[in-house]
Amino acid sequence: NQTACLVGTYQPLTNQISCQDADTGHYVNSTGSNSQTECALGTYQSATAQTSCEDADAGHYVDSTGSDSQTECALGTYQYQIGQTSCLDADAGNYVDTNASTTQTECAIGTYQSGTGQS
Repeated sequence: NQTACLVGTYQPLTNQISCQDADTGHYVNSTGSNSQTECALGTYQSATAQTSCEDADAGHYVDSTGSDSQTECALGTYQYQIGQTSCLDADAGNYVDTNASTTQTECAIGTYQSGTGQS
């Protein structure tokens, strides 16, 4: 008898006695799989042997396939949605002064910012 690989594992070769765990940045969501699937843009997987990928959190992004981590939005940028591939520049009249921000901040009365993407 042969045994199908469980979800989270796969075996690309014949005549093997065990299955391989899905690598970080990949997943296997069906039994008996002979391959693993890369996480899509906007998603990541930091653990092995997983059945799905995680959406990038708000304030973060993932801009490559097969990623094992998400990246914080830098100063001057923000991201309010999950599962995104980039961050948004702060608009003119606004700024972002923290990493991994989910919002931009309006300039205070008596101040202004004519540029975009400012911290």
